[in-house]
Amino acid sequence: MRKFLLTAALVVLGNSAAFAGTIGDWATAGTLVQGDKTYTYISVTGAGATGEAATTVSTAVSGGVYTIQDSSLASLVDNVVLRYQVTITDTSKIFDLWQFNQNGILGNGGVSTSTNKIFSDSGFTNQIASTTLTGSQSDNGAFTSNLTNIWVEQAYNGISATKSIGSVSLDVTQKTAPVPEPSTFALLGLGGLGLAVRAYRRRPAAV
Repeated sequence: MRKFLLTAALVVLGNSAAFAGTIGDWATAGTLVQGDKTYTYISVTGAGATGEAATTVSTAVSGGVYTIQDSSLASLVDNVVLRYQVTITDTSKIFDLWQFNQNGILGNGGVSTSTNKIFSDSGFTNQIASTTLTGSQSDNGAFTSNLTNIWVEQAYNGISATKSIGSVSLDVTQKTAPVPEPSTFALLGLGGLGLAVRAYRRRPAAV
């Protein structure tokens, strides 16, 4: 019996205790922590939601790559949409690069697909990355905004006991947040001074 594996791997520094349980346990706990990354469960929806909630989710670290992995029977998680948030708790860092990877299963006929999206808002409206993978594929890109939070949506279709996906993963890297130039601080200072002068001039006249 083939298994479907969902992984979200993050390159980080630091260490923390590994987690092992079900998606349902993650939903109850709310968050999983590895190093300076926090994974916050949001929802599982779709026809296979009941089966997905019972699947195994675990976190681990290997070679500097932090991983969250969901293992489940393929036929139980067809037409599922998983949503979660990833946060960098180190305020000196921001997200740098992302990469989605799918490991297809031989004989699946290229039917099973994963549609993976990254958003910059909790309402899942401002999409900043999207890729649909079939078989064994990967796609990557760079974050163009200074983000410490991203929201991820991963959807799976065409999965059955004979047409499955081996794994889907999200890797992200981080970099040091840029420090504002001295000129930027000067402009901010001038702006604040201007507001202060304006407020002073608009004050009520003394009686």
